Amino acid sequence: MREWNLQSDPAGRASSSATRRRNLRCWLRSRARWLGLGSLAMLFAVEGCAMLPSAGDSAPNPAPWYQFWSSYQARFIDPQGRVIDWNDGGITTSEGQSYALFFALVANNPKLFQNILTWTQDNLAQGSLAAHLPAWRWGERPNKTWGVLDTNSAADADLWIAYTLIQAGRLWDRNSYTAMGTLLAKHIAQKEVVTLPGIGTMLIPGNAGFHIAPHTYVFNPSYLPLPVVEGLAHALPHGPWRAMAAHLPGFIKAVSPMASRQTG
Repeated sequence: MREWNLQSDPAGRASSSATRRRNLRCWLRSRARWLGLGSLAMLFAVEGCAMLPSAGDSAPNPAPWYQFWSSYQARFIDPQGRVIDWNDGGITTSEGQSYALFFALVANNPKLFQNILTWTQDNLAQGSLAAHLPAWRWGERPNKTWGVLDTNSAADADLWIAYTLIQAGRLWDRNSYTAMGTLLAKHIAQKEVVTLPGIGTMLIPGNAGFHIAPHTYVFNPSYLPLPVVEGLAHALPHGPWRAMAAHLPGFIKAVSPMASRQTG
């Protein structure tokens, strides 16, 4: 866990103006959700390798990616649409569900997509992603029953789900998905987006526990995938996403280890 003090103006540059300076402690937090993050990284890596054409090929070959994705489904996604982390007691995280939902869309598999979505809504979002942010952790409780283990949200998963739903609605002509994704994005904006003096709109890692003092927030830059934020900005131009996307590169640079060494 690392700490930085950020003093920035709205454009993300260092400011010498005392009226704009704010001390903001930022920690890079990472929770042990390796199934979701690790699986996403592997899928992107395999997709990248599979889709690169060899010399003389006229088009990429998607077959290896589909083979890998089929194997992933068989190992980690049960028939209900739950993504299972076998290395952590069989738990499920909203991140794992969000990434599987995205790749079901990439694979053009509406049935699997709907199974994952239904399980996520019924078990993590009190029956409705249009009305509730999903809980981030689900599994076996100490009393041997199964259910939500941590009701707090995970903003990175929420972003991916909202973005994927909106894209699924567009690509599959499903207005219900578009509406659900739009409402979820609005809830994210209401509960997980804050406006920082001198910086602008920013995503906190979850609904609760990350605004720890009047001018002190906890952030995790890995929760801010710029392509997803830009996708939401394109789909929902009246939300906070366009402004967030504009200053994210400056924010990431400001909290990078190299920047902290140069300014420390």
